[in-house]
Amino acid sequence: MTFAKRYVSPGRKPRVLTDEDLDTVELLASKGSSEVSIAFAIRCDPKTWNRLKVRDERVALALAKGKAAQHDYLVGCLHTMAGKGNVAAPIFLLKAKHAYSDQGDAEQTGPTIVIQMPASLSPEQWAQRRQALTLTAAAEPVPELPAPDVTTKVRRG
Repeated sequence: MTFAKRYVSPGRKPRVLTDEDLDTVELLASKGSSEVSIAFAIRCDPKTWNRLKVRDERVALALAKGKAAQHDYLVGCLHTMAGKGNVAAPIFLLKAKHAYSDQGDAEQTGPTIVIQMPASLSPEQWAQRRQALTLTAAAEPVPELPAPDVTTKVRRG
């Protein structure tokens, strides 16, 4: 991957990881460590780590290889444990670490809104409710509205 040369303000030289650091990245990724933990393990600030992943394809490759190794390990565990009858732990890890889902379509990422409405009334129930509302409304006195103010003055001028 080639990047266009651009002006870089004077300051520190860009961080370059050693082969030992790349091995550490791959090993920790294969064990399921978070990227923040990986960054601290190679003595790197998390912000610098994020820039390294984008700038140095060796870092991105080591991270991808480690995650792929963990994925393969978990799938192997799932097969082994399925033969023994216990599959909960590897399924949880596959869902948590590798975005597996048993909910079907994975494209929906927004919230799900459910509106619950009461069941519709039968004609008899509707008639009873209407009669009760009519009787209640008839029993209450209707308040009188105030008379309009007709003494409004208009200024011209």
